[in-house]
Amino acid sequence: MCGKLVAGVAVALITAALGRAAAIERSSTSPIFTEAVRQTTPSSRARTHIFTADQAKRRIEAGGYANVSGLRKDPEGIWRGKATTRDGKPVDVIITSEGDLVADPTREPASNPFKPGTPSSPSATSSPSPSPAPIASGPALLLIDNTVQHQVIEGFGSAVTEWVDPITGTDQIGAMRPRVMDAIYNQVKLTTGHLDIGPYENFNPVNYTTSNDDGDPFNFNWAAFNMVRSINQKSKVVDHAKPMGFNNFTIHGGMNTRWSDPWLNTIRSKRLHEAYLQEAAETVVAGNVYWRDNYGIVPLWHHLFNEPTSGNQEIYGATTREIIDLVKTTGARFRREGFANTKFIVASEETEEKSLATAKAILNDPRARRYVGAIGYHTYPYGSIYCDVPTILKTSGSGNPDPGRIAIRHQIRDLAKQYGLQVWMTEVSHSNANTFDTMRGRAIHIHDELLYADAAAFWGMWEAYDVSSADEDSIVLFDPREQTFRITGMGYAIGHYSRWINKGAVRVEGTSDQSLVQISAFRDDGQGRLVLVVINNNTGNMPIDVSLKGIAFSGLVSGEQSSPAGYWSSLSPITPTTNSTFLATVPGLSVTTYSSKFK
Repeated sequence: MCGKLVAGVAVALITAALGRAAAIERSSTSPIFTEAVRQTTPSSRARTHIFTADQAKRRIEAGGYANVSGLRKDPEGIWRGKATTRDGKPVDVIITSEGDLVADPTREPASNPFKPGTPSSPSATSSPSPSPAPIASGPALLLIDNTVQHQVIEGFGSAVTEWVDPITGTDQIGAMRPRVMDAIYNQVKLTTGHLDIGPYENFNPVNYTTSNDDGDPFNFNWAAFNMVRSINQKSKVVDHAKPMGFNNFTIHGGMNTRWSDPWLNTIRSKRLHEAYLQEAAETVVAGNVYWRDNYGIVPLWHHLFNEPTSGNQEIYGATTREIIDLVKTTGARFRREGFANTKFIVASEETEEKSLATAKAILNDPRARRYVGAIGYHTYPYGSIYCDVPTILKTSGSGNPDPGRIAIRHQIRDLAKQYGLQVWMTEVSHSNANTFDTMRGRAIHIHDELLYADAAAFWGMWEAYDVSSADEDSIVLFDPREQTFRITGMGYAIGHYSRWINKGAVRVEGTSDQSLVQISAFRDDGQGRLVLVVINNNTGNMPIDVSLKGIAFSGLVSGEQSSPAGYWSSLSPITPTTNSTFLATVPGLSVTTYSSKFK
């Protein structure tokens, strides 16, 4: 796979070089100023918008002109000014509202005896003029507007399993666990996710059976709770990861009537609705009580459901009314047990549409609504647009995000705004792509969830998984037999965000004049830095021209880059051209994170 990537880049570079040579040859044989020279915006590119005179000036200079002066923008958004060619000839320059750069020779007065105002018609023997040489493509213009602020970032994470055999206690990751934990929590820097700690009520790991602890849902018969998974999650994951910043996780146990706690169905089938609700609430809250009382850990969030009525159907056969009742009953139980500030993430159904429908029903109930802090959703089924990386690359990665997927995210965003909630994308897997394509595809996916849904959190699948799965959507894949591991495409993609921005950072407006160059921007007041993530979906190198509004650089711009040449490669420091602008060039098919202190 790597060989094919390198070969593809080589072909692209050769093709680009031949194109430049041809342009130079045409330019050398073409008479200067036989007609206006126009840089036409490719049809695949989004409409260009020149935001400032300084950006217009740099765009003209990038087209090969100098001594730019007299720039003015008319009411239709057209910039006009004067400049000179490389050999000093004066030209009138125009940047149209569509983003085209046009250069005409400066017209001298008609009274000049050497150049009449109205040129004569060409004679019959005149040869047609060769086509003018195209102006080299100008930079992508990126505007970061700090005066327009969006969501506050909660974090990046995944589901977390401990990889310890509950029967023998064997660590399935083995001696490399400290290094695997370092890769996940210190290198990728996951800060959130849910610890999978169930089942536990009368849990027999040999037969994988469970049963009710007793007949009283308001009494914890702790002797009947087997908390082996919690013990292993604490010692094998949290004790390693929390010092590295993994401190915003949820405790996930219970609320599964299919394979974790099927005994709940017995109560349910007897039409003992209230008893069923209270027993379900007990088994959910027990995990949080255990962690508080034994470890002093009280998470701010609880991921209440995982595909309750769709996909996995973990509350098999549940009606919408039942889901609402479970939220109300479990929320009241959390408060009864002293968890005054814990908020639920609901409902993380299989698809965006089903997640929206279930969340709407829950939020329409005032008693259920009081316990909810975030709307969660998954992006399945397998093969769908934001599940399948090749499809992401063909849509958003090719400048054509799917309108239907944008619309549903806007609906989730708007519902969350209506009630003052966050939005979390809580699971995706089956990228169906190699590591590099998954890295770029999932970086695009994160960009789109941030942009269209105002997502405050983004989760991959598992924090670690056996390499035999070959699924690039967990964070690390490990081989327990060979004692080797590697970061996945999802891990590298998340890292371009999570390595640079912390909880509490604010996404600010970031716009690009080219649809194949995507930008996300964040102001992290806690670190005092501005962070930009730029994705270049062009196959060739792309100059970028970054401008700030309402904020300014106070130092050098640093960062890291993933491209066919490697992952997370450190960048040489960039000196801003002014305290609000900097120039750079990003490679084709790359993801680049830039960071600078701000003032």
